[in-house]
Amino acid sequence: MSHEQMCALFPHPMMIKSLLFLGLILSAPGAVAQENSFLDQAVCRVKERNYSAREVINAIGVYDDELKKPLLEQANYRKIYFASPQFLFQVRAFADLQRLDALGVPKVSQKLLEAEAAKWAKDRSRPLTPQAVLKSHGLEIELRARLLARQASSFSLSELRQHMLRSVPEFFGVMQCAWIRIPLLNSEENRALTPQEMQEKYSELDEVAQKLTKEEITWEDAVKKYSKDPSTIKTAGAIGMVRREMTSRFEEPMLRPLFNDLGYKQPNGAFLRGPIIGELWIYLVRVEAVRVQGVVELTRVKDRVERSLREYTLQEQIAGIRKVVAGQVLAPPKSDD
Repeated sequence: MSHEQMCALFPHPMMIKSLLFLGLILSAPGAVAQENSFLDQAVCRVKERNYSAREVINAIGVYDDELKKPLLEQANYRKIYFASPQFLFQVRAFADLQRLDALGVPKVSQKLLEAEAAKWAKDRSRPLTPQAVLKSHGLEIELRARLLARQASSFSLSELRQHMLRSVPEFFGVMQCAWIRIPLLNSEENRALTPQEMQEKYSELDEVAQKLTKEEITWEDAVKKYSKDPSTIKTAGAIGMVRREMTSRFEEPMLRPLFNDLGYKQPNGAFLRGPIIGELWIYLVRVEAVRVQGVVELTRVKDRVERSLREYTLQEQIAGIRKVVAGQVLAPPKSDD
């Protein structure tokens, strides 16, 4: 299944709402009462407390009140939305926000939320206003903004230079890559994979990586056997030249770890990166060549280096709060029918 087909299967929330208004997603009479147990299912657990789908919907409603009403009242619409990757991401962000509350991390102003929303959209090459980003990704932006507010207000030139040298190709390089990728959805049931199923796919690709490292299988045979991306299977997974900024073509959560910690010396020969869990796919990437272009000078990329350092620190913060405050994502919830 292609990236475009997956997006069509799980469209953007605004598209789903348009369908709702056109009358294409309708609920049977009495569906709200019949689906109360669906709404009250636990979708995450933090510090031994279960949080229901209804509580997550109420939190989403803080940023998108138009979405809250159909989710609470339209059973068929709710079923589709709960099965989507979008809802899974929102549950994950909701759980992390409960962790922040447990740790006493303060909330931030609307100004800071909108500032991070604008940067988030730019990072992903999405022509969205801060308000639009908050409507569709409010919980994630709140999580990010509250943690970013805990970081240093500025970095020294020494810190920035050190981060730049941690991965020169991220700022000055281009890489020739091929991949094996598996969709993060169950196509038979039209739903996002559960965290447990994601872990199974991760383990599968990790085993493939080990076989490749031990030369128990060739890359070409591994692509044919394990990749679920029909668009690249015939080309041994080749995706061409990749830059860190290519977020309009590739998933940002894939590009970030792909370019992370590559150092300042160009590697000799091909090497593997991953498995990497993205938003719609899980990847095992073969980097076949790395080229650094131009003069490696901080002043040329200072703003990008600072944003990258903040993102690097942010991911460490998120990993840290998940270790300190126990929790579990239980989405997607199971429908009663």
